[in-house]
Amino acid sequence: MVEYDFNNIVVDIHYFNHRICTPDWEITPRITPFINFTYVVSGQGEFIVNDTRYTVRGGDLICVQKGYSESASVNSDDLMDCYSVNAYITDFLGNDLPLPFQVVTSIGIREDIIALFQELTATWLLRDSCYRLKARAIFMLILTRCYQIIFRTD
Repeated sequence: MVEYDFNNIVVDIHYFNHRICTPDWEITPRITPFINFTYVVSGQGEFIVNDTRYTVRGGDLICVQKGYSESASVNSDDLMDCYSVNAYITDFLGNDLPLPFQVVTSIGIREDIIALFQELTATWLLRDSCYRLKARAIFMLILTRCYQIIFRTD
């Protein structure tokens, strides 16, 4: 995806969660009907995406594209703390768009991204008027910042 395409995305958040995993947390095997965008703040887990196993830890960004097979579990000795957004991403005409990220990318512990996720958490939980609009805007800021970090455009 070139930056032009990335600048023309439409985001619809299906689900959002700040998850502090329990020892039995898992994503049972599924074909993902949306994009699963997860940022791990601490701890360790395992994602299996399209039959490839990934060990993830604090500072990792996980991007599972729509239509990919996915399952996940947590390391019970080092429980994950993560933010997870399930979103439908399209262009202005409603065509599905993948995000331009690898399945797992280490971006480090980023206070700016954590602050945005904290703002998204408050917005999502408070559900004030126009909260979905504000949540989409915050998530787009998160996507922008991740894009800038990964592709070194900042």
